[in-house]
Amino acid sequence: MKAEQSSIYRTIELLMLGLIPTSARIPRNNPILERLVTRMTDELVDALTAIDLALKTSSLQERSDLLDLLSLHIENIDSCVRTMYEWSSTAGQTVRLVSRKQYAQYLKTLHSIYRQLGGWQKATSEKLQSHA
Repeated sequence: MKAEQSSIYRTIELLMLGLIPTSARIPRNNPILERLVTRMTDELVDALTAIDLALKTSSLQERSDLLDLLSLHIENIDSCVRTMYEWSSTAGQTVRLVSRKQYAQYLKTLHSIYRQLGGWQKATSEKLQSHA
């Protein structure tokens, strides 16, 4: 299967597309927020790469390791989204990077990714155990 055909890959791509309008609202005088969005983008790209490599490898152990790495990238993305939302919710902010509605959608998407990843990790773990 090509990476672009996998459900988890496509879900992460959609998450990245959702980041575009958010990044356009970042105040240009806030390098910390700019770095946060850059970090999130890097994590998304790294997550897509980990998926691609996990789908291509024939080694179950290597796939398991790549899925663990993917999990770390997703956790970092989750943290970035939460930080942007919390910053947006701070009293006195004139720019809302992430609205409540957008945050709810991010959480729904991240939940879907975690669910898909968990299933993939479980299946890989079961195959590893049966081959041991």
